Amino acid sequence: MEELPIDYPKIIHKITSIVDDIELWGEIFNPAIYARPSRRQSDVIYCGIEFGEYSSMYHYITDDDSIEVGDAVIVPVGKNNREVEGYVAEKKYCSKEDVPYPLSKVKKIIRKIDAIEPSENNLDKLHNFVGKRIKAIRDDFTSVIGIMNNLNVNEELEDFNFCVQTATENVYIDCDELRHIELREE
Repeated sequence: MEELPIDYPKIIHKITSIVDDIELWGEIFNPAIYARPSRRQSDVIYCGIEFGEYSSMYHYITDDDSIEVGDAVIVPVGKNNREVEGYVAEKKYCSKEDVPYPLSKVKKIIRKIDAIEPSENNLDKLHNFVGKRIKAIRDDFTSVIGIMNNLNVNEELEDFNFCVQTATENVYIDCDELRHIELREE
């Protein structure tokens, strides 16, 4: 099995601290890349899915390696395979012989939901959601579904707020109370 040396993160940290002024780093210096578990083509991607703050974790498989912990996904649930939204709480690669649940009994993730986290890096992406049907999920896991309008972004303070127009009311949401925003299908 080909892997990086066990002390690789320490070595890279020392190198980056020595040459911190250089801005042209490749992927080899990015911990999001080198710390990611390596996957063989034959490995199965297992994701632990939770359906709310206090739910148990259920395992699903996927072929979509872009799915990461924290992503919102649609999965089949129950005997009728009702499509339900859940959140990826765990992701691991397993050989077919070393799976946590028999492959013949595990269901497959249907799709990843297009969502963004409220952060400085995503302020530009917020504009793509204006006028579209969204689901805004608050930190307390309550959600509002409707059309996003009246986006106000203060890039200097890395702050924003917006309105979600539902069928019955306008709900104003501030970035401090927001977990993430999902683009909903029409």
